[in-house]
Amino acid sequence: MVALAAIALIVFAAMRFAQPQNRASIKPIHYGTLMSESFYNDAYDAARTTVAPDAVPVGGIIPHHLLAAPLIARFMNGIADQRPRTVILVGPDHLNRGIDPISSSLGTFRTAYGDLMTDPRATDLASDGLLNIDEHPFDYEHSIGGLTAFVKRTFPDAQLLPIILKDSATPEQVDRLASALPTTDTIFLTSVDFSHYLPSPVAQFHDVYSRRIVETQEVGGIARLEGDSPMSLRLAFDYFKRRGAERMQVIDESDSARLTGHPEFAETTSYLIAYATAGAPTTPEPVTTVLDMGNIASVASAEDRFMTGFDRIGTFDGALPKLGDLGHGQGLAAGIVERAHEALVYLFPLVRRGRDWNAMDPVAAAAFFKKNDISATLTVPY
Repeated sequence: MVALAAIALIVFAAMRFAQPQNRASIKPIHYGTLMSESFYNDAYDAARTTVAPDAVPVGGIIPHHLLAAPLIARFMNGIADQRPRTVILVGPDHLNRGIDPISSSLGTFRTAYGDLMTDPRATDLASDGLLNIDEHPFDYEHSIGGLTAFVKRTFPDAQLLPIILKDSATPEQVDRLASALPTTDTIFLTSVDFSHYLPSPVAQFHDVYSRRIVETQEVGGIARLEGDSPMSLRLAFDYFKRRGAERMQVIDESDSARLTGHPEFAETTSYLIAYATAGAPTTPEPVTTVLDMGNIASVASAEDRFMTGFDRIGTFDGALPKLGDLGHGQGLAAGIVERAHEALVYLFPLVRRGRDWNAMDPVAAAAFFKKNDISATLTVPY
Protein backbone atom coordinates (compact mmCIF):
# COMPACT_ATOMS: atom_id res chain seq x y z
CA MET A 1 0.00 0.00 0.00
CA VAL A 2 2.84 2.38 0.86
CA ALA A 3 4.42 1.73 -2.54
CA LEU A 4 1.11 2.36 -4.34
CA ALA A 5 0.58 5.59 -2.43
CA ALA A 6 4.09 6.77 -3.33
CA ILE A 7 3.48 6.00 -7.01
CA ALA A 8 0.16 7.89 -6.89
CA LEU A 9 1.88 10.93 -5.41
CA ILE A 10 4.57 10.88 -8.09
CA VAL A 11 1.93 10.64 -10.86
CA PHE A 12 -0.10 13.47 -9.30
CA ALA A 13 2.98 15.68 -9.05
CA ALA A 14 3.92 14.97 -12.66
CA MET A 15 0.41 15.84 -13.83
CA ARG A 16 0.41 19.01 -11.76
CA PHE A 17 3.70 20.33 -13.09
CA ALA A 18 2.71 19.34 -16.64
CA GLN A 19 -0.12 21.91 -16.46
CA PRO A 20 0.49 25.48 -17.66
CA GLN A 21 1.66 27.56 -14.74
CA ASN A 22 0.28 30.92 -15.96
CA ARG A 23 -3.44 30.25 -15.64
CA ALA A 24 -4.21 33.97 -15.93
CA SER A 25 -3.27 33.69 -19.60
CA ILE A 26 -5.98 31.10 -20.23
CA LYS A 27 -9.13 32.94 -21.26
CA PRO A 28 -12.42 31.19 -20.50
CA ILE A 29 -14.85 30.46 -23.30
CA HIS A 30 -18.49 31.48 -23.09
CA TYR A 31 -21.08 30.20 -25.55
CA GLY A 32 -23.89 32.09 -27.20
CA THR A 33 -27.41 31.33 -26.05
CA LEU A 34 -28.02 29.65 -29.43
CA MET A 35 -25.26 28.27 -31.63
CA SER A 36 -27.40 27.68 -34.75
CA GLU A 37 -26.20 29.76 -37.69
CA SER A 38 -29.43 28.98 -39.55
CA PHE A 39 -31.49 30.55 -36.73
CA TYR A 40 -29.69 33.87 -37.09
CA ASN A 41 -29.65 33.69 -40.90
CA ASP A 42 -33.42 33.16 -40.81
CA ALA A 43 -33.78 36.16 -38.51
CA TYR A 44 -31.93 38.38 -40.98
CA ASP A 45 -34.02 36.96 -43.84
CA ALA A 46 -37.21 37.69 -41.87
CA ALA A 47 -36.17 41.23 -40.94
CA ARG A 48 -38.45 43.77 -42.49
CA THR A 49 -37.11 46.57 -44.66
CA THR A 50 -34.37 48.33 -42.75
CA VAL A 51 -35.23 51.72 -41.28
CA ALA A 52 -32.28 54.03 -41.83
CA PRO A 53 -31.24 56.01 -38.75
CA ASP A 54 -31.88 59.76 -38.85
CA ALA A 55 -28.13 60.28 -38.31
CA VAL A 56 -25.09 58.12 -37.62
CA PRO A 57 -26.05 56.19 -34.47
CA VAL A 58 -23.87 55.95 -31.39
CA GLY A 59 -25.78 52.81 -30.46
CA GLY A 60 -29.23 51.98 -29.25
CA ILE A 61 -31.63 49.78 -27.36
CA ILE A 62 -32.42 46.22 -28.44
CA PRO A 63 -34.10 43.22 -26.77
CA HIS A 64 -32.38 39.98 -25.80
CA HIS A 65 -35.56 37.87 -26.05
CA LEU A 66 -34.73 35.80 -29.12
CA LEU A 67 -38.37 35.57 -30.17
CA ALA A 68 -37.69 39.12 -31.38
CA ALA A 69 -34.66 38.03 -33.43
CA PRO A 70 -35.96 39.54 -36.71
CA LEU A 71 -36.41 42.91 -34.97
CA ILE A 72 -32.87 42.71 -33.61
CA ALA A 73 -31.56 41.85 -37.08
CA ARG A 74 -33.44 44.80 -38.52
CA PHE A 75 -31.78 47.14 -36.03
CA MET A 76 -28.35 45.67 -36.73
CA ASN A 77 -28.82 46.12 -40.48
CA GLY A 78 -29.30 49.83 -39.84
CA ILE A 79 -25.83 50.19 -38.28
CA ALA A 80 -23.98 47.60 -40.37
CA ASP A 81 -22.05 50.17 -42.39
CA GLN A 82 -20.06 51.23 -39.33
CA ARG A 83 -16.72 49.69 -38.42
CA PRO A 84 -16.31 50.01 -34.64
CA ARG A 85 -13.24 48.79 -32.82
CA THR A 86 -15.39 47.91 -29.80
CA VAL A 87 -19.02 47.05 -29.19
CA ILE A 88 -20.08 47.81 -25.62
CA LEU A 89 -22.93 45.44 -24.79
CA VAL A 90 -24.78 46.14 -21.54
CA GLY A 91 -27.56 44.13 -19.96
CA PRO A 92 -28.97 42.76 -16.71
CA ASP A 93 -27.37 40.11 -14.54
CA HIS A 94 -30.61 38.12 -14.60
CA LEU A 95 -29.54 35.41 -12.16
CA ASN A 96 -27.58 37.70 -9.81
CA ARG A 97 -24.54 35.45 -10.22
CA GLY A 98 -22.02 38.28 -10.18
CA ILE A 99 -20.02 38.87 -7.01
CA ASP A 100 -20.25 42.64 -7.45
CA PRO A 101 -23.07 44.85 -8.75
CA ILE A 102 -21.31 45.39 -12.10
CA SER A 103 -19.38 42.64 -13.90
CA SER A 104 -17.40 42.27 -17.11
CA SER A 105 -15.52 39.48 -18.88
CA LEU A 106 -12.16 39.00 -20.55
CA GLY A 107 -13.18 35.66 -22.00
CA THR A 108 -13.86 34.60 -25.58
CA PHE A 109 -17.49 34.44 -26.69
CA ARG A 110 -18.07 31.57 -29.08
CA THR A 111 -20.86 32.33 -31.57
CA ALA A 112 -22.49 30.73 -34.59
CA TYR A 113 -20.25 32.95 -36.77
CA GLY A 114 -16.97 32.36 -34.97
CA ASP A 115 -15.20 33.60 -31.86
CA LEU A 116 -15.84 37.10 -30.56
CA MET A 117 -12.87 38.43 -28.61
CA THR A 118 -13.20 40.81 -25.67
CA ASP A 119 -11.69 44.26 -25.28
CA PRO A 120 -8.79 44.12 -22.77
CA ARG A 121 -9.65 47.66 -21.62
CA ALA A 122 -12.10 46.03 -19.21
CA THR A 123 -9.00 45.43 -17.07
CA ASP A 124 -8.47 49.20 -16.73
CA LEU A 125 -12.08 49.69 -15.68
CA ALA A 126 -11.65 46.98 -13.06
CA SER A 127 -8.40 48.53 -11.81
CA ASP A 128 -10.25 51.81 -11.30
CA GLY A 129 -12.87 50.01 -9.20
CA LEU A 130 -15.67 50.64 -11.70
CA LEU A 131 -16.56 46.98 -12.28
CA ASN A 132 -15.36 43.48 -11.46
CA ILE A 133 -13.90 40.95 -13.90
CA ASP A 134 -16.06 37.96 -13.05
CA GLU A 135 -16.39 35.19 -15.64
CA HIS A 136 -18.87 33.07 -13.68
CA PRO A 137 -22.12 34.92 -14.51
CA PHE A 138 -21.40 35.05 -18.26
CA ASP A 139 -21.77 31.28 -18.64
CA TYR A 140 -25.56 31.62 -18.41
CA GLU A 141 -26.34 35.30 -19.02
CA HIS A 142 -28.62 35.52 -22.06
CA SER A 143 -28.69 39.34 -22.07
CA ILE A 144 -25.17 38.99 -23.50
CA GLY A 145 -25.15 35.45 -24.93
CA GLY A 146 -28.33 36.01 -26.93
CA LEU A 147 -26.77 38.91 -28.84
CA THR A 148 -23.15 37.93 -29.41
CA ALA A 149 -23.96 36.25 -32.73
CA PHE A 150 -25.63 39.44 -33.99
CA VAL A 151 -22.55 41.42 -32.98
CA LYS A 152 -20.14 38.97 -34.64
CA ARG A 153 -22.10 38.80 -37.89
CA THR A 154 -22.57 42.58 -38.16
CA PHE A 155 -19.11 43.63 -36.91
CA PRO A 156 -16.83 40.65 -37.60
CA ASP A 157 -13.63 42.51 -36.70
CA ALA A 158 -14.86 44.25 -33.54
CA GLN A 159 -14.09 43.35 -29.96
CA LEU A 160 -16.72 43.04 -27.26
CA LEU A 161 -16.87 44.88 -23.95
CA PRO A 162 -19.66 43.02 -22.11
CA ILE A 163 -21.13 44.56 -18.96
CA ILE A 164 -23.92 43.18 -16.78
CA LEU A 165 -25.56 44.96 -13.89
CA LYS A 166 -27.41 43.67 -10.86
CA ASP A 167 -30.41 45.52 -9.46
CA SER A 168 -28.18 46.48 -6.54
CA ALA A 169 -25.99 48.72 -8.74
CA THR A 170 -26.36 52.30 -7.53
CA PRO A 171 -26.88 55.39 -9.69
CA GLU A 172 -23.51 56.68 -8.49
CA GLN A 173 -21.72 53.49 -9.60
CA VAL A 174 -23.45 53.60 -12.98
CA ASP A 175 -22.69 57.28 -13.54
CA ARG A 176 -18.99 56.78 -12.73
CA LEU A 177 -18.75 53.87 -15.14
CA ALA A 178 -20.48 55.80 -17.93
CA SER A 179 -17.93 58.60 -17.63
CA ALA A 180 -15.02 56.15 -18.08
CA LEU A 181 -16.21 53.99 -20.99
CA PRO A 182 -14.41 54.37 -24.33
CA THR A 183 -16.03 56.70 -26.84
CA THR A 184 -13.85 56.40 -29.94
CA ASP A 185 -14.69 53.84 -32.64
CA THR A 186 -17.34 52.43 -30.35
CA ILE A 187 -20.95 51.27 -30.62
CA PHE A 188 -22.99 51.06 -27.39
CA LEU A 189 -25.85 48.53 -27.29
CA THR A 190 -28.26 48.26 -24.39
CA SER A 191 -29.75 44.79 -24.09
CA VAL A 192 -33.09 45.15 -22.27
CA ASP A 193 -36.61 43.79 -22.50
CA PHE A 194 -39.53 45.76 -21.16
CA SER A 195 -42.91 44.51 -19.85
CA HIS A 196 -42.93 40.92 -18.54
CA TYR A 197 -45.50 38.29 -17.49
CA LEU A 198 -48.59 40.34 -18.36
CA PRO A 199 -51.28 40.18 -21.09
CA SER A 200 -50.56 42.24 -24.18
CA PRO A 201 -53.04 45.08 -23.40
CA VAL A 202 -51.38 45.65 -20.01
CA ALA A 203 -47.93 45.52 -21.62
CA GLN A 204 -49.00 48.06 -24.25
CA PHE A 205 -50.24 50.43 -21.53
CA HIS A 206 -46.97 50.14 -19.61
CA ASP A 207 -44.95 50.63 -22.78
CA VAL A 208 -46.56 54.04 -23.35
CA TYR A 209 -44.69 55.18 -20.24
CA SER A 210 -41.54 53.26 -21.17
CA ARG A 211 -41.43 54.78 -24.64
CA ARG A 212 -41.68 58.29 -23.21
CA ILE A 213 -38.77 57.60 -20.85
CA VAL A 214 -36.70 56.16 -23.70
CA GLU A 215 -37.44 58.98 -26.14
CA THR A 216 -36.66 61.72 -23.62
CA GLN A 217 -33.82 59.86 -21.84
CA GLU A 218 -35.58 60.88 -18.63
CA VAL A 219 -33.27 59.43 -15.98
CA GLY A 220 -35.62 60.43 -13.16
CA GLY A 221 -38.43 58.27 -14.52
CA ILE A 222 -36.41 55.07 -14.89
CA ALA A 223 -37.25 53.77 -11.40
CA ARG A 224 -40.97 53.51 -12.24
CA LEU A 225 -40.42 51.91 -15.64
CA GLU A 226 -41.43 48.28 -16.12
CA GLY A 227 -38.35 46.60 -17.57
CA ASP A 228 -35.75 44.05 -16.63
CA SER A 229 -32.80 46.41 -16.05
CA PRO A 230 -33.43 50.07 -15.17
CA MET A 231 -29.73 50.52 -14.37
CA SER A 232 -28.74 49.33 -17.85
CA LEU A 233 -30.94 52.08 -19.27
CA ARG A 234 -29.41 54.64 -16.92
CA LEU A 235 -25.94 53.63 -18.08
CA ALA A 236 -27.08 53.98 -21.69
CA PHE A 237 -28.62 57.42 -21.17
CA ASP A 238 -25.52 58.66 -19.34
CA TYR A 239 -23.28 57.35 -22.12
CA PHE A 240 -25.45 58.69 -24.95
CA LYS A 241 -25.52 62.16 -23.39
CA ARG A 242 -21.73 62.05 -23.05
CA ARG A 243 -21.53 61.32 -26.77
CA GLY A 244 -24.06 64.03 -27.67
CA ALA A 245 -26.55 61.37 -28.82
CA GLU A 246 -29.69 62.45 -27.01
CA ARG A 247 -32.12 61.76 -29.86
CA MET A 248 -33.80 58.35 -29.64
CA GLN A 249 -35.38 57.05 -32.84
CA VAL A 250 -37.81 54.23 -32.00
CA ILE A 251 -38.04 51.89 -34.99
CA ASP A 252 -40.03 48.98 -33.53
CA GLU A 253 -42.43 48.42 -30.66
CA SER A 254 -44.10 45.07 -30.05
CA ASP A 255 -44.55 42.17 -27.66
CA SER A 256 -44.43 38.40 -27.94
CA ALA A 257 -48.22 38.04 -28.32
CA ARG A 258 -48.47 40.55 -31.16
CA LEU A 259 -45.24 39.41 -32.79
CA THR A 260 -46.39 35.79 -33.01
CA GLY A 261 -50.04 36.52 -33.76
CA HIS A 262 -51.22 34.86 -30.54
CA PRO A 263 -53.26 37.44 -28.61
CA GLU A 264 -54.40 34.67 -26.26
CA PHE A 265 -50.99 34.56 -24.54
CA ALA A 266 -51.56 35.29 -20.86
CA GLU A 267 -47.95 36.37 -20.33
CA THR A 268 -45.85 38.37 -22.78
CA THR A 269 -42.49 40.08 -23.10
CA SER A 270 -42.45 43.48 -24.79
CA TYR A 271 -39.81 45.23 -26.88
CA LEU A 272 -38.83 48.81 -27.64
CA ILE A 273 -36.06 49.13 -30.22
CA ALA A 274 -34.38 52.48 -30.85
CA TYR A 275 -31.28 54.13 -32.32
CA ALA A 276 -29.43 56.78 -30.33
CA THR A 277 -28.22 59.52 -32.67
CA ALA A 278 -26.79 63.00 -32.42
CA GLY A 279 -29.21 65.78 -31.65
CA ALA A 280 -31.58 67.10 -29.02
CA PRO A 281 -33.92 64.69 -27.24
CA THR A 282 -37.14 63.77 -29.00
CA THR A 283 -40.13 65.81 -27.83
CA PRO A 284 -42.98 63.30 -27.72
CA GLU A 285 -46.63 64.21 -27.33
CA PRO A 286 -47.20 65.14 -23.67
CA VAL A 287 -49.01 62.29 -21.95
CA THR A 288 -49.65 61.16 -18.39
CA THR A 289 -50.36 57.52 -17.63
CA VAL A 290 -52.67 56.72 -14.74
CA LEU A 291 -53.80 53.41 -13.28
CA ASP A 292 -57.38 53.66 -11.96
CA MET A 293 -58.07 50.77 -9.57
CA GLY A 294 -61.60 51.70 -8.58
CA ASN A 295 -62.19 50.19 -5.14
CA ILE A 296 -59.55 47.48 -5.61
CA ALA A 297 -56.42 47.96 -3.51
CA SER A 298 -53.91 46.10 -5.70
CA VAL A 299 -53.54 43.52 -8.45
CA ALA A 300 -51.19 40.55 -7.97
CA SER A 301 -48.78 39.51 -10.72
CA ALA A 302 -45.34 37.99 -11.13
CA GLU A 303 -42.81 40.33 -9.48
CA ASP A 304 -45.69 42.79 -8.89
CA ARG A 305 -45.26 44.07 -12.43
CA PHE A 306 -48.92 45.00 -12.88
CA MET A 307 -48.40 47.72 -10.28
CA THR A 308 -45.47 49.41 -12.08
CA GLY A 309 -44.97 51.17 -15.40
CA PHE A 310 -47.12 54.31 -15.14
CA ASP A 311 -46.96 57.85 -13.75
CA ARG A 312 -49.38 57.47 -10.88
CA ILE A 313 -52.35 55.66 -9.40
CA GLY A 314 -55.44 57.83 -9.41
CA THR A 315 -58.96 58.29 -10.72
CA PHE A 316 -60.40 59.51 -13.99
CA ASP A 317 -63.56 61.61 -14.15
CA GLY A 318 -64.43 60.85 -17.76
CA ALA A 319 -67.25 58.65 -19.02
CA LEU A 320 -65.96 55.20 -18.05
CA PRO A 321 -67.81 52.05 -17.11
CA LYS A 322 -68.16 51.81 -13.35
CA LEU A 323 -64.93 50.46 -11.91
CA GLY A 324 -64.77 48.05 -9.03
CA ASP A 325 -67.01 45.07 -8.46
CA LEU A 326 -69.34 44.17 -11.31
CA GLY A 327 -70.72 41.10 -9.58
CA HIS A 328 -69.67 37.46 -9.57
CA GLY A 329 -66.30 38.30 -8.00
CA GLN A 330 -65.18 40.29 -11.04
CA GLY A 331 -63.99 43.86 -11.41
CA LEU A 332 -62.11 46.27 -13.65
CA ALA A 333 -58.97 48.30 -13.54
CA ALA A 334 -58.24 50.95 -16.15
CA GLY A 335 -54.99 52.06 -17.67
CA ILE A 336 -55.49 55.65 -18.80
CA VAL A 337 -53.26 57.58 -21.19
CA GLU A 338 -54.18 61.25 -20.74
CA ARG A 339 -53.43 63.41 -23.78
CA ALA A 340 -54.12 67.10 -24.45
CA HIS A 341 -57.77 66.74 -25.44
CA GLU A 342 -58.62 63.07 -25.01
CA ALA A 343 -57.76 59.96 -23.08
CA LEU A 344 -57.05 56.46 -24.35
CA VAL A 345 -58.38 53.94 -21.85
CA TYR A 346 -57.35 50.29 -21.61
CA LEU A 347 -59.79 48.23 -19.54
CA PHE A 348 -58.38 45.27 -17.63
CA PRO A 349 -60.93 42.74 -16.33
CA LEU A 350 -59.88 41.18 -13.04
CA VAL A 351 -60.74 37.98 -11.26
CA ARG A 352 -60.38 37.20 -7.57
CA ARG A 353 -58.20 34.21 -6.70
CA GLY A 354 -58.22 33.70 -2.96
CA ARG A 355 -57.37 37.07 -1.42
CA ASP A 356 -55.78 38.50 -4.57
CA TRP A 357 -57.09 40.17 -7.67
CA ASN A 358 -55.42 39.04 -10.90
CA ALA A 359 -55.72 40.16 -14.51
CA MET A 360 -57.85 37.76 -16.53
CA ASP A 361 -56.17 35.84 -19.31
CA PRO A 362 -56.99 37.32 -22.75
CA VAL A 363 -59.52 34.62 -23.67
CA ALA A 364 -61.50 35.09 -20.47
CA ALA A 365 -61.19 38.87 -20.83
CA ALA A 366 -62.70 38.76 -24.33
CA ALA A 367 -65.64 36.77 -22.99
CA PHE A 368 -66.02 39.28 -20.14
CA PHE A 369 -66.16 42.24 -22.53
CA LYS A 370 -68.73 40.49 -24.72
CA LYS A 371 -70.94 39.51 -21.77
CA ASN A 372 -70.91 43.03 -20.30
CA ASP A 373 -71.08 44.83 -23.66
CA ILE A 374 -67.88 46.76 -22.89
CA SER A 375 -65.11 47.69 -25.31
CA ALA A 376 -61.57 46.66 -24.42
CA THR A 377 -60.27 50.17 -25.23
CA LEU A 378 -62.02 53.52 -25.27
CA THR A 379 -61.16 56.98 -26.54
CA VAL A 380 -62.70 59.59 -24.26
CA PRO A 381 -62.66 63.25 -25.42
CA TYR A 382 -62.33 65.98 -22.81
